[in-house]
Formats: sequence, C-alpha cells, structure tokens
Amino acid sequence: GSCIFSAGFSYIAFSNIFFEVSSGKMINSFKSDNEKYANWLAYSPDGHSIALVGEGIEIWDLKDNKLKKIIPRDLASVFSVKYSYDGRYMAASELGIGISSIFVWETKNYELVKTFSEHKGYAVRMNFSPDGTHLASVGMDKKMFIWDLSSENPIKSIENDTFIFTVAYSIDGQYLAIGC
Repeated sequence: GSCIFSAGFSYIAFSNIFFEVSSGKMINSFKSDNEKYANWLAYSPDGHSIALVGEGIEIWDLKDNKLKKIIPRDLASVFSVKYSYDGRYMAASELGIGISSIFVWETKNYELVKTFSEHKGYAVRMNFSPDGTHLASVGMDKKMFIWDLSSENPIKSIENDTFIFTVAYSIDGQYLAIGC
C-alpha cells in the first residue's frame, strides 16, 4: 500500500519503510505479509511498536525489526487502528458486511477485552479520550458512538446527515470533532 502515517515530529512511516523527516533519509524497513493490504498504521505511544493493519493486525517491535504479534481476522479486513494515549489499549475497526465491529485489546498481551458492534455500515475510525476511559467511533452509517470502556453498550449515539470519516477528542476530553 501507499498509506502515509505521521508519527510526531521525528519520523514518517510509508507502508513498511520509515523515513527521518528532517533529512528524508530512509532509516528502517521491514517485510510484512500485510504489505499489499496496508490500510492504516499506528505507532504505540512509547514509540517502540507499530501496528500495521490490512487483513489482520501485525504488531512490529521497532527496536529489533521483529514481528511481535499477529491478530488475524477471519471474515473481513481491518480498516483502521488506534492506540490509547497511555498505551494501555489498542482499538481497530473491522469492515464487515452489514454490521461492523470495533475491537479493543489490552496491549500488555494483546488480549481482546471488548467488542462493540453497533455500527450498521462500515465503522471507519475511532479515537480514545485523553483519560483512556472512553472510545468514540464513527462510520458510514452516519453515526458516532461514544463507548465507556468499562461496559459493553454505547453511552451516547449521535446521528449525522452524512457519512462521518474521522473523529478527534480535544486535549481536555470535553469536546469531540467529526470530519464528514
């Protein structure tokens, strides 16, 4: 794939090749089975791992260029991935037929801890609240859900008049912005 992902001020990841921003010099690369299906990338907050998504999720250790974990998906492709700000959780959206799901793993062992399946169309993106207690998800069903990570049900559902493609929390967690 040719997906570009910005990871702060120091590096940019292009598919499975890493470049230093200031010089444009390639500093690292690795071979991935997801290479031709790369939909999205996300750095862990500590910068030691990267999640590469496509027909599953690959977690790569960036210190030694080793594949740390594979999280397979059987029926659908994973569309996007996001780490919580404290790095405790990782969430991913799955492109299913009819109903899409959001999956949440604890990153200590990448154990699946939550599955949210309210979107009636592609669940496109999600974002964690800064305090790590909530997850907002948006999708092609024109809806945004806010999930309390301690329960299984949405605490809020907001319907829009058009598709919603992205969502972001304000730094204090008091506001959400959506992109349509």
